[in-house]
Amino acid sequence: MPKGHPVASKSYDCLGGGGTHPEADLLRFVVGPDGKIYLDLTGKLTGKAAYVLPKKKYINAALASMPQALELDKAPDSAQVLAEVKAQLTKRFLGSLGLARKSGGVVLGTDKVCENLQKGYVTDVILATDTAEHTASKVKNLAYALGAKIFSVADRESLSTALGQKNCAVVGILDKPQARPIFESAARLQGLMK
Repeated sequence: MPKGHPVASKSYDCLGGGGTHPEADLLRFVVGPDGKIYLDLTGKLTGKAAYVLPKKKYINAALASMPQALELDKAPDSAQVLAEVKAQLTKRFLGSLGLARKSGGVVLGTDKVCENLQKGYVTDVILATDTAEHTASKVKNLAYALGAKIFSVADRESLSTALGQKNCAVVGILDKPQARPIFESAARLQGLMK
């Protein structure tokens, strides 16, 4: 998360038993007028809400508890909900990445990312899931040594499309306000893989 941009956040209990966490670390599910649950990434939907850590085990536990907690007729289908959550988080992540690229919030390429990591400008690194092992090792070693977080949540083709560039495997997120949505989406997506 960008160091220079703290944002006040409420804390909520994870319905799936994952403890109490800041709102930015949780997924928010809302019951719609049709009695179904919807993922609310904006935090603006009205209705009964439940907060859940973005990890499979907590989402599955929360879904089993939702009929009682949110007065639903039956538990939502966990496979369908997980697929929808992943699709929405991926869309948001890639969209945020594209916007940050246009506004100068990211640097691309192994050499530029490593250079900006060493200067302290890059706070987080996105590695394509299909990054070459030698490149991934080089970037990971430097990032870990400098305290930067690493996310690997999309393949090279998806990153390249979102960024409007060819062959994007290594992306550095700069310490700027536009980095927050990228960080939050990437952290949630990475959590889903655990």
